[in-house]
Amino acid sequence: MLGYRREITNRPLPCLVTTHAANKLFGPAKIMPQKGSSMKTPLLAVDSVIFLEGGVVLIRRKNPPFQGCYALPGGFVEVGESTEEAVVREAKEETGLLIDLVGLVGVYSDPHRDPRGHVVSVCYFSKGSGNLVSGSDAELAKVFPLDDLPMLAFDHDKMIGDAIKAVSLRP
Repeated sequence: MLGYRREITNRPLPCLVTTHAANKLFGPAKIMPQKGSSMKTPLLAVDSVIFLEGGVVLIRRKNPPFQGCYALPGGFVEVGESTEEAVVREAKEETGLLIDLVGLVGVYSDPHRDPRGHVVSVCYFSKGSGNLVSGSDAELAKVFPLDDLPMLAFDHDKMIGDAIKAVSLRP
């Protein structure tokens, strides 16, 4: 991790020390840029292809970018949160659904996939349960049949296509 240090020790850790071992020795790390470092990294987001009632759950976005367009439920990962925790949280906030993660669809890292800047998204596919209701950033939450999807924001059409392929390849 060139240009970064553990705030707790103020010195670089040897490369052979695993994160788990370092956390046991020093407690959870706070990764901080070193003084003078100009390193910039992409933002990290999550999306979920939620299968429910024979279709896929989409939300109509309440906010820019792509305000009013349909998209997969998702959002940004918070500091201290795993991508798995984030996608479950975002699904609950935007759709009211509880989701069971089935698998990883893929990691989408095209620097131009989001007009706000470079955002990398980790996309999961999941099974939803509960009552579908819109919330937080969603103007509407709705199940769409796979053969009748609306135009989608970002690269979510690719994510859904990849999820369908992944599900069809599962034993």
